[in-house]
Amino acid sequence: MSNNFLRYASILFSSVDHRVIGVLYIIFGVFAGFTGAFLSVFIRIELLVPGNFIFSGSANAYNTAVTAHGILMIFFAAMPVFISGFGNYLVPSMIGSRDMALPRINSIAFTSLLFSFILFLFSIGTFGGLSSTPSFGWTMYPPFSISSGSLSIDFLILSLHLNGISSLLNAVNSIITIQFCSSVNKWHLSIFVWSILITSYLLILVIPVLVVAITTLLTDHLLGSCFYSVTAGGDPVLFQHLFWFFGHPEVYILILPAFGLISEFISEYIGMRLIGFKIMIWSMISIALLGSVVWGHHMYTVGLEVNTKCYFTVATSLIAIPTGLKVFIWFCSFLGRKFTFNVPIGFSLLFIIVFVLGGLTGIVLGQAGLDLLLHDTYFVVGHFHYVLAMSLLYSFFACIYNYYHYFTGLFYNELFARIHLITFFIGTNLLFTPMHFLGISGLPRRVFDYPTCFEYYNQLSTLGLFITIFSMLWFFMAISSNYYIYIFKITYKYINIIHHTFKLTNSKLYNSALFTLLLILSIKFHIFLITYLKLSEYLHFILFF
Repeated sequence: MSNNFLRYASILFSSVDHRVIGVLYIIFGVFAGFTGAFLSVFIRIELLVPGNFIFSGSANAYNTAVTAHGILMIFFAAMPVFISGFGNYLVPSMIGSRDMALPRINSIAFTSLLFSFILFLFSIGTFGGLSSTPSFGWTMYPPFSISSGSLSIDFLILSLHLNGISSLLNAVNSIITIQFCSSVNKWHLSIFVWSILITSYLLILVIPVLVVAITTLLTDHLLGSCFYSVTAGGDPVLFQHLFWFFGHPEVYILILPAFGLISEFISEYIGMRLIGFKIMIWSMISIALLGSVVWGHHMYTVGLEVNTKCYFTVATSLIAIPTGLKVFIWFCSFLGRKFTFNVPIGFSLLFIIVFVLGGLTGIVLGQAGLDLLLHDTYFVVGHFHYVLAMSLLYSFFACIYNYYHYFTGLFYNELFARIHLITFFIGTNLLFTPMHFLGISGLPRRVFDYPTCFEYYNQLSTLGLFITIFSMLWFFMAISSNYYIYIFKITYKYINIIHHTFKLTNSKLYNSALFTLLLILSIKFHIFLITYLKLSEYLHFILFF
């Protein structure tokens, strides 16, 4: 058994098969996502009541947790899962190709991501003590990010360089695969394939700009250059322009694959292509183009000219047009169609609802006058968690439930999955909705203490976190309940065999004790056995099929 495990492990990490690499990306992204979510639990518990609680009065420790949470969720969870994970696994099958065009480049991209994650872990180590950990936020604004002599910022920048290399390699591979290896006419490609193609072009456009921004930041820190030093004639606002030229398209880089997946689920469950298929494609292209020229609405408070503010306000509002077209197409596709409601389509509908709600708050923040009041408040935190966190999570669960049998050969429990759907919707909305009211009331983000007047909404938000965690228990029960039903039946079988073989007493107490003992032993044995067999069968299929 150990020899087989080592054999599978060696093949797994040296494989160039797109399905293996896609699964590895998904597993890695889920692990990073759970790590980031674990940090968010500490953040919300700290904010449960005013005063010092979890972080013992250390603002630096709190902001380090906030920084790590943001970077983990964006660069190591969302991007690997949706673009690299589902993209690698599904795209070749959807275009009629045996594999990605550059399979070894595909493997190198995943390896680069692993080394990037290791460097990120080094960056949050206590080089020079707790006061030197990265507490400057995921945006890394100078001069604060380079003010300390710590190695943390250096390791973080090197980590993002490797992450960018991984993203660029994956983007080039996806473009070549879709453009040159497809046996399907481009207007007959699925919407998910189109979303990966558009996202890949966006990555090639904006990743080099991020690399320029963080490289100049690194030279300022290590070599003493003066790109962002005001005293030496530099301009810190230049970094904000460079960063947000990457940062705002990054939102659409993350959400466009989710659009594609939701469109695929709706098309599958109504039994036909979406109404306005080409309009859907052109709306995604329009969103990508417009999203690349509106970065300035993140910078209304830096002293932009009035004409510049007017331009960014108008351009930001225009994104609502192609986005609204997508939403209308999704809902119009349901009209007059008969379909069976199930959990994947439920998560798809909730995805549309929460994305629309998040988009409405985005229109508010896109107006220069209103943004001056709401900038850097919890209103912004609530907005991007609605648009990104909730939307991506709903599309992720829709994808897991929809392809669960395809991935594992098993079926999920419909009842538990529906309970997960309901409790997760309640929990996430209760978690993020109060943040909008906190922002309107004037609570700034990145603070770990606050006046008592903000306590009620913070407690509501923390309650929503606990409900969300409770909902995740139902998710794990939904995808594993078949194992436990099987174990329960086998245990009863063992009880009958023992009774008939040894002619034991029928005492209720004795039977209960025997049943409990056998159930515990059966659970331990069968979980190990079934997991090993299923994993071996699955790996054998994807490696040697």
